[in-house]
Amino acid sequence: MTYFYPSTRKKQVFLLALLMMGTGAAAQKKVFNKADSSKSASSDATERLKQLPVSVLDTAGYIRNTDMMLRNRGAISSPDLDQARKLPYFGVNALLSGRVAGVDVRTPTAEPGKRNALFIRGASGLLLKNGDIFAAQPLYVIDGMPIQYDHAFAYDIQRFDFNRIGSEIDPLSYIDPNDIRSIEVLKDAAATAKYGPAASAGVIQISTKGPRTGELRVEVDGYAGMSLKPSLKVINGRWERDFRLPFYDKYATAEQYRSFPAYLADSTNAQYYGAADWDEAYYRNGWMTGLHAGVSGGSRLASFRFGVGQASQKAQDNTMARRYNVHFGINISPVKRLDWSTYLSAAMVNRERNQSLRDRMGDQDYILNLDRPPSPNKSLLEAYYGYLENGIDRNRNNNVRALNNLTYTFTPYLKFNSRFSIDYSQNFRDLFVPSTVSDGNNFASNFDGLQTRMTFDNSLEFSRYFGKKHQLTITAGQFNQWDRWRYMYGKGYRGKSDYIKIYDPSEAGNPDNGSHNLRLTANFKDRIRAALASFYGNFAYDYDGKYSVMVYLRQDGSSNVQEDNRWKLFPTVAASWNVKNENFLKTSRTFSTLRLRGSAGRIGKVFSLDYYKDGPVYNVEIGWEGTPNLSTYNAFPYLTPRMNSVMWPRHRMGLYRPDQRRPGFRFR
Repeated sequence: MTYFYPSTRKKQVFLLALLMMGTGAAAQKKVFNKADSSKSASSDATERLKQLPVSVLDTAGYIRNTDMMLRNRGAISSPDLDQARKLPYFGVNALLSGRVAGVDVRTPTAEPGKRNALFIRGASGLLLKNGDIFAAQPLYVIDGMPIQYDHAFAYDIQRFDFNRIGSEIDPLSYIDPNDIRSIEVLKDAAATAKYGPAASAGVIQISTKGPRTGELRVEVDGYAGMSLKPSLKVINGRWERDFRLPFYDKYATAEQYRSFPAYLADSTNAQYYGAADWDEAYYRNGWMTGLHAGVSGGSRLASFRFGVGQASQKAQDNTMARRYNVHFGINISPVKRLDWSTYLSAAMVNRERNQSLRDRMGDQDYILNLDRPPSPNKSLLEAYYGYLENGIDRNRNNNVRALNNLTYTFTPYLKFNSRFSIDYSQNFRDLFVPSTVSDGNNFASNFDGLQTRMTFDNSLEFSRYFGKKHQLTITAGQFNQWDRWRYMYGKGYRGKSDYIKIYDPSEAGNPDNGSHNLRLTANFKDRIRAALASFYGNFAYDYDGKYSVMVYLRQDGSSNVQEDNRWKLFPTVAASWNVKNENFLKTSRTFSTLRLRGSAGRIGKVFSLDYYKDGPVYNVEIGWEGTPNLSTYNAFPYLTPRMNSVMWPRHRMGLYRPDQRRPGFRFR
């Protein structure tokens, strides 16, 4: 069933939010009209309104969102969002695919809302397993807030490296593309150094539509579309048998002949040699719908923006993702020379997953008997999918982000900025696979994940022109970051009945007090905490908009590093020449932009796991596959350590120190 709008309760909440938005808009219009009127506004507010510079606004009237008080320099690219918004993208990475040079988006499947991977100018480390992809992802910064990404530590309890346990929902699908004002991809050390160790793989810097000054404006966007199912030429067992037999006749041994698939041996078996029309049962036309509304307005003393959105996208393979999100921002100037900004956003994403055999075996940690795979016949395959519908596969992510920013201007040349942010996410999955599609062996599991990040940044900036051509900017600051990941996971096999679709293991000594026998269950719980502290300083000089040089120093300390070698200093130097501003090219029509640049820097990279901080560690897992089974040889038990599980973190091991030396140019 396709849902064009939220369910009844969610629809009521959505309509209530629209009503509140309209009521608030009317009230704000009266307040702002009154505040902008010189007759009724207080004299102090009027004077401060006159003194606020108009230069803080861009051409659209939006007040610039908060960011670290460090100028963007180096290799930076931005996609054309006006063209991108014309297509129904569900996530940020899909929007960037093919639109920015040097950006490689890896999409494992076409499932909407599924986690994918993005690399900027290649991977920053070895990718030996699926879990390594997490450490190679860039840092995503939204309105100056570095958001937290998933952690790979949950892979350590899995035998099959297909999907990470949990909902596998892309955290970037929380963001509604209609709320995005600009995206910048920071590629080299000169551009990414200001974000420290988390930026060793590059940075995706996103600015949302913040509070806007001017008359009250209400915007409503909606779309609906359909993704048509493909037309395929499908096959049955006869084609596969005719394809395999020549190879068996030429190369197979007698033992291999005896292992020829039994379901292909009998050509009279209508289940596999009958009509091949499985595509009619598997593929569907996929509907895509979206609705977004926003209201903004205010004066330079107080402005706001409030937006709500809903989107759903269904793929041809019957997978689906739904998103509900709210975004609010406010800027005020309560006293002279003080600006206060607050941004709040909340989102919920639900996903209906692929039901492929490979993914299901990976989720269950159980290899199914494939002697009789699903039939290519439509009627038989529909019966198989009917059994699957008796199961449960609920996937839901919730996210709340809050940012508070204060800026105080002491003089026209000196200002102080303080930012505090919280990124809070929950990840839930309930899975039940009935015995009818699992070799008579039902399976139930429950996953509850939590991840939080808090950041606190304070910086002081001095920026002044000397004469008309010399600009000097000096910035000093400190940064703190606290991260936490936690998950609880339980799974059980051979439940008492397919009618009991929950995971509730029995107590020890009482096998009848629960849905599963305690001996056929497994429970896992883990958490990681990490903290990062940094001090940074930046010196930047610009001459006449032609020549610029920057020196950036940052000292980072991580809790995931041994205490006696926790702090490291990471320098970055960058220079650029804006050739287009030279007299011999100012009037040229060949180039609208021509800039040469070069940078060299060392950016720290923290360990993703926390056991390195304890010094030398020797870890061994029992069994070749890491499963808790004792191997035997001639009935005598013995240990077989996996080679990649033997680790020797040495003494005085510090942060990684990847170096970058990159020349570049930009022309248009």
